[in-house]
Amino acid sequence: MQIGVVQTLTVLEQVPGGVMVGDDTGRAFLAGRGVHVDLVEGLQVEVFIYNDKTGAPLATTERPPVQAGQFAFLKVADVAAHGAYLDWGLPRDLFVPRRLQYHPLHVDDRVVVAVSVDEEGRVFGSSKLADFFESAVGTLQVGDAVQLLVYGFNDLGALSVVDGRFTGLIYRNETFKPARVGDSTVGWVRGVREDGRVDLGLHQVGREGTQDARDVIWERIVANGGSLALTDKSSPEKIRSQLQMSKKAFKKAVGSLYKERRIVIEDGGLRMATDAE
Repeated sequence: MQIGVVQTLTVLEQVPGGVMVGDDTGRAFLAGRGVHVDLVEGLQVEVFIYNDKTGAPLATTERPPVQAGQFAFLKVADVAAHGAYLDWGLPRDLFVPRRLQYHPLHVDDRVVVAVSVDEEGRVFGSSKLADFFESAVGTLQVGDAVQLLVYGFNDLGALSVVDGRFTGLIYRNETFKPARVGDSTVGWVRGVREDGRVDLGLHQVGREGTQDARDVIWERIVANGGSLALTDKSSPEKIRSQLQMSKKAFKKAVGSLYKERRIVIEDGGLRMATDAE
């Protein structure tokens, strides 16, 4: 029986208010209310295991948004002298000890936390994430698509959890709209450093990236009735604000659309070519 994860256990015996479930390594109490099956002895049931206030294991058929070994963006439900309690959808909130808070947490704060299990078998959260990341060296390659969760910022850009395992940085010039802690998005690996951290971008490079930019520009032209008031003389800021792409990507995509005779480039902007309508 593993604390902090979803697993399949066996109903061992009936007890007041519910049943005991477990295997040959341990057992946990599963309340009968809210369970939509008859909890007869020998039944296999999928449950999540966490702890009651004494540290004893509890089982639930509900699934929290995060398990041990994962990261999640959660809301602070309550605070006490010894730590904070985060809402993760279970009757007992996830505890984050004060010593594991990167910044002091307050009620209604939202924070990215790592979930783990201590030596005494108790599930806990930590907003000090550094100790919970793996090294990406030898795991990721330049150009790989990855899932990102923004957890903080520095002078260079947005710090992100990468594929739920690594830490990386989305450079500021790659974020075409303000990033916020808790944002979840797809990104691409620009490089992997010797220290195992990952350099990230939000747009593909190469042929695939050009195709994506072309699609964005073409869809905007169609939506605008056949024109777009942007050219290669437009400022990077204007292009970024309207299309969420760099000027370099814009120019490359426009050149590709022009070569295909899908657009006409005029002084005031781009226009859909007559034979492309």
